Amino acid sequence: MRSMIYSRFSVGRAALTVTAFMVALLVLLPIAWLILSAFRPQDDILAAPYSLPQNLTIQNFLDLHNIPGFGKSLRNSFFVAFVTTICTALAALPVGYLLSRYHFRGQRLLRLVSLSGYLFAPAVLALPYFQFLSFLGLVDSIFGIVFAHIAFCLPFSIALSELIFRSVPLSIEEVAMLDGIGIFERIVFIVTPAARYQIAALLLLVFTISWKEFFFAFLISSGFQTQTLPVMLASLYGGESTHWHLVCALSTVLILPSVLLLSVGRIRQIVPLISSESRG
Repeated sequence: MRSMIYSRFSVGRAALTVTAFMVALLVLLPIAWLILSAFRPQDDILAAPYSLPQNLTIQNFLDLHNIPGFGKSLRNSFFVAFVTTICTALAALPVGYLLSRYHFRGQRLLRLVSLSGYLFAPAVLALPYFQFLSFLGLVDSIFGIVFAHIAFCLPFSIALSELIFRSVPLSIEEVAMLDGIGIFERIVFIVTPAARYQIAALLLLVFTISWKEFFFAFLISSGFQTQTLPVMLASLYGGESTHWHLVCALSTVLILPSVLLLSVGRIRQIVPLISSESRG
């Protein structure tokens, strides 16, 4: 009986392993093809797009600088993502702390209102956003894109901040309160350092979302001076012919931050294991 249960468990575990492997393959295969194609010449891609590359070159990335407005778009993307991350953190973390530590009238309503925007598709909010930014004079402006990204990222950042601060034990704050430490000092010097890894993950998530966001950036920008890299990537499609080597190279540049952040996260998991084994 025990051997039968063990055999069924082994078969189920093997089936789950194969399923996970197939899902991972479906997810990673297009990314691998994209990265390889970024190092292939245009003729090689057109001749055999799904075969193994015959020639590899970095010229595609060098040719990106010949695209009008590439440098400006790259700087715009970094600026928008960085400012969005900073402003979202400054607004979301204090609100998340208050929601996690205090009970006040309208608390549940605040949670519902902050997340209600995700009940609608971004296209539904396009006209109100555009009219509001037009009233503020922020259409075709970098700060207009920043404003739209903050409005998009702030609701879920508040919700995640509340969960993050709930994971910090209240006892460490109670000890600080006995010493007469105020709420601002507790947030900055006690609670935030205790949840620094979770907060860092939240900030990286906001940066990545803002870095790759297309819809609002396309809606607000109308020229080289304000467009971001996703908008520039969309402009490379169409016409008499599509330069697929440039499309793949620019797409690789766009996914590079996500790949780096994922790699850093994996390294942070592996290093403690190696150090603990070496000490053992």
